[in-house]
Amino acid sequence: MGSIFKNSPVNEVIFGMQFDGPILSTNSVIEIINIFKIDYPEITEHPPLPSIVESPNKPKTQRLLNTFYSRKHIIHKGKNKLIQVQPDRLLFNWRKEDTTEDYPHYDVVYKLFAQIVETISKKVNKEIGKKINQYEFTYFNHIYLDEFGMNEYEPSNIFNIIQQKYQLKDINLEYSIPQEDIGGVLNTSIKSAKNKNDNRKLFVLENTCRGFSSSTSMDKWFSLAHKILFDDFVNIINAKAKNVWGYREE
Repeated sequence: MGSIFKNSPVNEVIFGMQFDGPILSTNSVIEIINIFKIDYPEITEHPPLPSIVESPNKPKTQRLLNTFYSRKHIIHKGKNKLIQVQPDRLLFNWRKEDTTEDYPHYDVVYKLFAQIVETISKKVNKEIGKKINQYEFTYFNHIYLDEFGMNEYEPSNIFNIIQQKYQLKDINLEYSIPQEDIGGVLNTSIKSAKNKNDNRKLFVLENTCRGFSSSTSMDKWFSLAHKILFDDFVNIINAKAKNVWGYREE
């Protein structure tokens, strides 16, 4: 039992873990590619992501490894899932590839991520579970103005944390809230944007939890983070938005 959205605006979900150093060698990355190549046959190269550590009571830190390396995107044949690997980071994305595709909900996507982690731990590097210094969990929501009968950026018609009744040229709002339960931080941002394919105006709402606690299992950490992200989303949208997305409490 719990609260759900019938028509969620979720466009992408990212689960991830970060390691305290570059523990996945080039050979390890090749092994990962070979293990998943039947279902994830396409490989692309990307610049590495910085390592980020966030905790409730300390400033955020970022670093890049000194040696050259790349981030591999290992892309599912259906294009809607991908594994990201770099020496100190492992990520799993679900993304909406088709406008008619529905977000399959947390339990389904998290299970896929957990299975990937388990497979890599068993077949490639048994130490990855011991070297984690940060988990991360992100939702990207694409909120189209025309679904609310709007032509201009008027965030107060959707978000109850913004009260000014203005039409805006653009918006870039960010805030962070310490979260002791996950040993980390909730980061939320609201940005104006346009869809590059059809030029439709939208808000991109990004919610991210980062953190780590050595006394909390991976399953428990992501379950807690999921509740934090869901509750924050429900709290910052107004009744009209809840109605548009079919929100109900069960």
